[in-house]
Amino acid sequence: MKSPLFHPLKKGDFHLPEGFPDPFLDIPHPVACAAAEDLMLSLEKDPLFGQPGFEGKMMGVLVVRHPASQELGYLAAFSGNLTLPDARLTNRLPGFVPPIIDLLDPDGFFKQEEAKISELNQTLEGLLNDPVHRAAATTWEEAELRFQHERTWRKEQLKADKAERDHQRCSQPLSETEKAHLIRASQFAKAEFRRWEKAQQEALSNLKQGLESHRQQCEEIRQERALRSQTLEQKIFKTFQLTNGLNEWQSVWDLSQQAPGGTGECAAPKLLQYAWIHGYQPIALAEFWWGRTSNNELRYHKHYYGACRGKCGFILPFMTRGLLPQDPGSALAPNAILPQQQTTVLQPKTVLWEDECLLVVNKPSGMLSLPGKDGSRSLLEHLNDSRPTPLYPVHRLDRDTSGLLVFAKTPEAQRHLQRQFEEQQVAKEYIAILEPAKEESTALLNRTAQQQCGSLSLPLAPDWVNRPRQRVDFQNGKPSLTHYEFVDHARIRFFPITGRTHQLRVHAAHHLGLNRPILSDSLYGSHQEPNSRLYLHACRIALLHPATQQPLCLYSPPEF
Repeated sequence: MKSPLFHPLKKGDFHLPEGFPDPFLDIPHPVACAAAEDLMLSLEKDPLFGQPGFEGKMMGVLVVRHPASQELGYLAAFSGNLTLPDARLTNRLPGFVPPIIDLLDPDGFFKQEEAKISELNQTLEGLLNDPVHRAAATTWEEAELRFQHERTWRKEQLKADKAERDHQRCSQPLSETEKAHLIRASQFAKAEFRRWEKAQQEALSNLKQGLESHRQQCEEIRQERALRSQTLEQKIFKTFQLTNGLNEWQSVWDLSQQAPGGTGECAAPKLLQYAWIHGYQPIALAEFWWGRTSNNELRYHKHYYGACRGKCGFILPFMTRGLLPQDPGSALAPNAILPQQQTTVLQPKTVLWEDECLLVVNKPSGMLSLPGKDGSRSLLEHLNDSRPTPLYPVHRLDRDTSGLLVFAKTPEAQRHLQRQFEEQQVAKEYIAILEPAKEESTALLNRTAQQQCGSLSLPLAPDWVNRPRQRVDFQNGKPSLTHYEFVDHARIRFFPITGRTHQLRVHAAHHLGLNRPILSDSLYGSHQEPNSRLYLHACRIALLHPATQQPLCLYSPPEF
């Protein structure tokens, strides 16, 4: 009997992959795309998923063979939890595989411990907002402020009195009695100040004792909360027992004790776990975003995304072991997880300017500016191969961005140039081609068509779970500013003022920015064009020469 979670694939001329395709690639195998499209049709008809403005969720499909009939079909899953129309959370829905462990079970260890942590939070909030404590804290702060002000005034008065006594001693001869009087006056003033200061400090100390007891109570609650949270996270990761095609079992904790929260709750591990336990043979995986784009998540409706490396990067290689019969110890198709080696080579006339202080080159798209962690050759390494002395990096461009890149030849020139970049004294211009406007961008497109130019400002922060992506973070992000000017409906000039990672790409793609990703942007784009370069080029740079202090402006036309 077939499981209601097994969805047969409609008949088609499917060419199945020889090995399990890399789940971290953004472009899935065609058979996985066919399964995903079938699921999308079902979601459109679903009252929950088909409603306008659905909050957005990463969905996944795993193409499998049925263990009994060998029929081709797929399993479906969603990442994390879903919010139902009545605001309840759920991790189970008909037609989708269940979670690996049910963290929403009201009788489970997670919900019980979560309730205790919530109780601590409520107790702490009550203590911090207690009106008696707040009044006492205000009284102490006001008394401390008055004490500091009066202490400063009294010290100034002591200095003024001393100056007056010194003036009396110098202006005329004094008798011994008069001298003794001045000494006694000085001693009395100092003693009086010390008595006053001691009395004030004792009064402040008495006021603070009650506050210190309250502070200690709050700190004890914070420490207990942190310990409970840490213990709970460890228990979750030790409870997440994962398996693979070799019937090996490991917990998330065994695989990595540095796993981020939510590890094991993504669609990919849910699907593989269910498949292995129930005897399905995994063939290919696809994940896609369903629903609206949030402020933080630069994801597009029906767009495919590879598995996240932050949460799944260390568990999927284990869970896919045993997928290749000829090599049961191999996790994925050859070189699946390792980045491909850089094949971009420098073209003739790459150097645009060179003198005794600096070098300006035209970096090709697809090449790292500086050495990275993936082993691919960077532009700096290529340039240093043919030079007797090494170059010094000044700034960088994204791997996928082409255009003008500045290197220094001496440490002094490097410091001078970097200071210009840090103090935003370097003028930069980029040229880009944007994707066609989406329907929801019509109003924005009409506005930009009329004014032709504007500014974009969004706080950016690393997306640690989906590196190297950046995210908009209004709480912890760093400010970023870009001016822009449309050349026509698709071509645009960018003038970045700050230099955040992926700044132009996020400003273009985010719905609070232009809401039109740069064409062929594999990280933030909504259209996928395999083997196509990013249409972003650093075309102009203007700075002060580190030796002559004269303006230097260079231009490099784009190839698109």
